[in-house]
Amino acid sequence: MREIKEVRIFFALWPDEEVRQNIAGLFAGFDLDPAQCRFLTPGNLHLTLHFIGNSSFEDLKCFRQCATGIEVKSLVIDIDRQGYFKKPKLLWLGCSQVPQALFQLQTQLGQQLLPCGFMPERRPFNPHVSIARKLLAAPKRIEFEPIRWVVTRFVLVQSNAISGGVQYQVIDEYPLN
Repeated sequence: MREIKEVRIFFALWPDEEVRQNIAGLFAGFDLDPAQCRFLTPGNLHLTLHFIGNSSFEDLKCFRQCATGIEVKSLVIDIDRQGYFKKPKLLWLGCSQVPQALFQLQTQLGQQLLPCGFMPERRPFNPHVSIARKLLAAPKRIEFEPIRWVVTRFVLVQSNAISGGVQYQVIDEYPLN
């Protein structure tokens, strides 16, 4: 058997069970054919802060250590809108008013990870929770009550390939002040 030499990782906000179930409860409201798209499993729902990708175990130690230096207060996100990214064919949920603390967290984390050789994306941060992939067109908008998400931590997640997709596993948690 081949020895595993690297892991696929990213930093994210990880919803608690109530927020996760509230988001997953919206899936049925979209008039989508499951044969023509792929909803994320509720256990994989998250908001990506920084995607690292494949990383050696040595670099993983660096990322873990550097992430401990974040000093951002807990924050509240009101998920109240849906969107669609055409190129990746992705349906997502987000917030119309992004808290400044979320931008601070994402920026500060990116700066903290620089000593590990990480280069943050140049595109502007567009916080969202992906809910369905491989859609050929944007679905009709649905009406829904805003979902309040009190964020008290961010996490480091490992992406594991499984039959039919991926499974995300939280490997570290970092509390917010």
